[in-house]
Amino acid sequence: MSKSILEIDVSDLSRMTHPRGGGEFTDEQGKVVKKHFWYVIDKGVCPICGKGGKKNNWCEVRDDGMAVICNHDLSGESIYGEDVYPTRMKQGFNHYFGKKSNISVKPVKFNNIPTIKQLPLADASTRDIVYRLVLKYYPLVEKDRENLLARGLNNEDVDGKLFGSLVSTKPIDRWSKIFAENNLPSDIWKGVPGFAEQVFGDKTLVSFGYSSLTYEKDGKRVNSLKDGDSMLMVPYRNNSLQIVGIQLRSANYTGNGSKYFWVSSSSENNGASVSQEVNFALPTAGMKRLEQQDGKLSTKTVWLTEGGLKSEVAVRQLVNIATDITKLPNQEDKLARFLDDYGLTVIAVAGTAVWRKFIDVLQESQVKRVIVAYDSDWKTNETVAARRNELIEALRIMDVTLIVADWDGSNGKGIDDLLANGYWPSLETL
Repeated sequence: MSKSILEIDVSDLSRMTHPRGGGEFTDEQGKVVKKHFWYVIDKGVCPICGKGGKKNNWCEVRDDGMAVICNHDLSGESIYGEDVYPTRMKQGFNHYFGKKSNISVKPVKFNNIPTIKQLPLADASTRDIVYRLVLKYYPLVEKDRENLLARGLNNEDVDGKLFGSLVSTKPIDRWSKIFAENNLPSDIWKGVPGFAEQVFGDKTLVSFGYSSLTYEKDGKRVNSLKDGDSMLMVPYRNNSLQIVGIQLRSANYTGNGSKYFWVSSSSENNGASVSQEVNFALPTAGMKRLEQQDGKLSTKTVWLTEGGLKSEVAVRQLVNIATDITKLPNQEDKLARFLDDYGLTVIAVAGTAVWRKFIDVLQESQVKRVIVAYDSDWKTNETVAARRNELIEALRIMDVTLIVADWDGSNGKGIDDLLANGYWPSLETL
């Protein structure tokens, strides 16, 4: 094979805002390890799939130009003779233009790579404690409450699920006081994504959500939100109902990125990178009982979908159906059959690409029936269809009854919309 020449200029491919994954880490042996930053290819086009621009938001280039992660890549085939490896999350492929590749690369290095110190991810218990404080001190604004009610939740859900609203605030040293008032260590924030240290004037303050509330434009940090706007905070809970991550959503967000994104501080000093989490959604009343018992979720049947908020709305609709059944003659048998066949638990990943997270949590559970309910756009979106099929094939070899939900997209894009609009999906047992 003759050598190909591929020139990569990081600054031509990316706007280079919100770098991911890099910085200095201290390993378990106390050794300082430097890791590369990754930048979203949102300026030029990905050299693997050819997609680009601000609406790509999937593919990434390494800070030295020597590697590209293409999340649109479904085949993992080498294009230029480069080495190709599955990504850690198995949601795309890493194309490495290194010495072992049959390729000559002329990377143009970005000279202003930030030097920041990253902290290891805090454990689930610590994140739960800190995130509950965050949601307490950033309560839901009325506009976000109205939007949640319009989606199909009720006030009990909205309050019980602890949704919050992130609003732009002046940089004040509020968190030290908050931790002290709650009898918590002053450094409990360390390793919790979203928290980091920021220098404001002659002070170094602990901040939350700074990189979510601002973005880089023309070399300056500008506000992501317009005056009076907020970003809805959607908590993600594990199977012990600990809040282990928070996603943000804003219809009026003016920064770079998608409508939904994780609270993270991977680009900030003493910040932490987010881990992809799944959300366990169940009825508000049942959630409260489980939290009081300090136990893990145990259920026979679960639905699998994409989107934390979507899973919460879908659960509310399932509860509404179960409530209607209680009003029917011989309701006890009918309700028992409904709960046995369909359950009241929905598990969600943040996006179709990270479907392997489903497998991880199901292997640790006692679940016997799984209903796959991905959005109806899998019929027109090749990437979503591929990820859905990968999930189905992985579930086939597990010791579960596998059921696939399907429906007409005109009745609702997601399972939450479908149920809220009064429809029920067709269900096929594979």
